[in-house]
Amino acid sequence: TTRASVLSLAVFVTTLVIISFVSNMIPIFSDAGISRGQAAGIAGLVGISTVVGRLLGGYLLDRINGAIVGGVSLLVPVVSSLLILAFPGSVPVASAAVLILGLSLGAELDCVAYLTTRHFGMKNFGTIFGVISGILAFATGLGPFLVSLGYDLTGGYTIALKAYVPLALLASALFF
Repeated sequence: TTRASVLSLAVFVTTLVIISFVSNMIPIFSDAGISRGQAAGIAGLVGISTVVGRLLGGYLLDRINGAIVGGVSLLVPVVSSLLILAFPGSVPVASAAVLILGLSLGAELDCVAYLTTRHFGMKNFGTIFGVISGILAFATGLGPFLVSLGYDLTGGYTIALKAYVPLALLASALFF
């Protein structure tokens, strides 16, 4: 159905952005002039904010339309990307960007599961969520590859950070 296609595309683009961003944080920050040790410490912040994002996302899904929660949570990588692009090499800004990104990472899967049950019911949940999980797994592998390819072709991560902005906006629009 159309709804399943839209949700599947939203999941694909979302995962492509968030997972490739998270898995390449240390190289992205190192490339911007932050020491690898500091970059690793900053990247570690994503765990804390992912837990907060999961709790906050669940809380909001109980009170607000799931499409709105998903759409807004996908605007977050836009902010993170723009912060890193605008302030390369800044440890405080990179830390803030990672904390913000973790909120999106925490809410992502909860929103997908919630929207799957709301749009397709429990009768078809296993099949539809299984297909969506396969799409998610494919994007999990493809995203870091594409970021590395972009680095190999351009010698930096700016192209990936710039690509995250329209891709996250697309994913957000699909959730809305």
